[in-house]
Amino acid sequence: MLRLLLLGTAVLVLGYRNDKNRTLIEIPLPNVTIEEITYLLQIPTFPSDEPEFEYVDDLRMQIWATQEHVELLKDGGYVHYPGFDESAQSFKEEKAANYMDPTDGSDPDWTQYCGSDCMISRFEALAKACKYPVHLEDYGKSVKGRRLIALRVGDVRHMPAKGPILLGGNIHGDEPVGNQMIQRYAYETCTNPDDTQAKIGSSSVVWYLPFFNPDGYELNQRANANGVDLNRNFPVVSTPRAQIETSSYMTFAQKIKPSFSTMYHGGLCAALYPYFSCYGAPYIPKCPPGDVPSTHARGDDFKKAEDLYAAGMLKGPSCSTRNCKFNVINDGGYPGSGILADWAAAHNNQVDITVEVDKSKRPSGSRLPYYYTIHKPIIDGFNQLPM
Repeated sequence: MLRLLLLGTAVLVLGYRNDKNRTLIEIPLPNVTIEEITYLLQIPTFPSDEPEFEYVDDLRMQIWATQEHVELLKDGGYVHYPGFDESAQSFKEEKAANYMDPTDGSDPDWTQYCGSDCMISRFEALAKACKYPVHLEDYGKSVKGRRLIALRVGDVRHMPAKGPILLGGNIHGDEPVGNQMIQRYAYETCTNPDDTQAKIGSSSVVWYLPFFNPDGYELNQRANANGVDLNRNFPVVSTPRAQIETSSYMTFAQKIKPSFSTMYHGGLCAALYPYFSCYGAPYIPKCPPGDVPSTHARGDDFKKAEDLYAAGMLKGPSCSTRNCKFNVINDGGYPGSGILADWAAAHNNQVDITVEVDKSKRPSGSRLPYYYTIHKPIIDGFNQLPM
């Protein structure tokens, strides 16, 4: 594991794709380290779930650079090239397709991104025709008035003692792979479940919440329509006024009390667990050391959930860490304040795992079935954790 820099408090920014003062550049890494570049440019390093980063692996890194960054690289003799924005290309293709599910009873095209309108239509159809008890709930609206919805599959009479599962995605609008997997899993469970999905549908309760940030999704930007990074917006100690999407999620989560939950991201490949920053008592009695698994009442559950995700992800794309696990505080990463997972642990007794699906944030739709092949068995196991 690389030793990584702590460079201060994360800031709330819109994202840089549409910033005229930023340009995407690619820096080859074989002869230079990530730490060397991030120190030179004074930008955060691992985990690269920060707006400056578009992509990073062992061979190359793509960042949204200012002219000052470019000049620093030139002065230092560092090689860099214009970067190809895969996310923008994928988004352009997606908008041109404007995909909606077929209405003749045939299965969806799983190589197509299902946007917010498509997802609402899909979940409304599942709410009317699911093999198991189902409930569709509007838990709020986005800044632009888009519906925030969640689908519950399972009989509440089978509710585990620790509470239901909650699968969430798309808190960052330009990281949508996870929400596509959530939708597909819910669809298959309701319409054509395999033996494991049938067991889950008939003996547990799972909430599917794929579009935390539909406005950001439709704009292909990290932040919501107000330009706020929603995964830096949870009120742990001193974060900005909660956005409507954040407040709606907190109210909803406090009502249903999930036992285990996820929030899917992109731009890395790893399973991360809280805490992402040191807040002090009563949130973290001693930090560092003292991450959630060693201090939280549900420490064993955090370890169990992260172990499950990491083991499954090791079978897929190359992980960003040796074992596909990471904890910012104990492993020396870049801290972020106001993270959903920290709020969940500190305030809702909720074991939330941050799942970074892959280093590509918005890959081509043709690759979606591959990600689902890797993550479907993991979701199978995660949905059975309370049993």
